[in-house]
Amino acid sequence: MKYVTLVFIIFLFVFLNQLSAEWKERNNGLPSAWAATCCISACNETTAAIGIYTLPDGHIYLTTNAGLNWREIQMPAEAPDLNFIDIAMIDTNKIWICSADADPATARIFATSDGGKNREKQFLWCCDQIF
Repeated sequence: MKYVTLVFIIFLFVFLNQLSAEWKERNNGLPSAWAATCCISACNETTAAIGIYTLPDGHIYLTTNAGLNWREIQMPAEAPDLNFIDIAMIDTNKIWICSADADPATARIFATSDGGKNREKQFLWCCDQIF
């Protein structure tokens, strides 16, 4: 009986080990090195956006094929060197991107309704007081 139990445990261990997922590095459009992942949002199993920080600025990338390929969403010229702190996606096209830095005057919210081809500023910090 002990032998059968031992064989079953070894079989179970080997079987479950074969089912485990493995992480593999891909050359898929994301930079090979960055300082930090700031934010990520997904609207389904294939579409996601990620905000990453590469010295000295932040970048937003979008995938529509479960991470096989990523393309950068170009931010407006008025948004240089921003740190992206949050992303919200409703679907492949509707994305909101929030940025901020140590200086509250840099806080902004950008929106796109066409998957990042065009962006519109929806919020700009305008207050002198922090509550």
